[in-house]
Amino acid sequence: MRIGRAERGPAMTSWKPIEDAPKDGRSVLLWARLASAPAERDDFSFPVVGFWHIAFERWKVAPALLGEKGLIPTYWTELPPEPDMSMSDGC
Repeated sequence: MRIGRAERGPAMTSWKPIEDAPKDGRSVLLWARLASAPAERDDFSFPVVGFWHIAFERWKVAPALLGEKGLIPTYWTELPPEPDMSMSDGC
């Protein structure tokens, strides 16, 4: 039996298939798996910020040290809103 992260925690209903991701250059949150990971293992997947590079027609991710060919994005979702810095306590 294959046990993945989706079975370990609450469902993330905001994740959408990568085929539906915007390809207009804006940053999104990607759910990606390592290309070198065995297909039967789901624990080699993690969230990463990325964007579709229009000129190169491929996903670019941060941190760049992971390498574009080392990740396979499978799902995406919008980035959360930026924090409200006006509420800062001055620390």
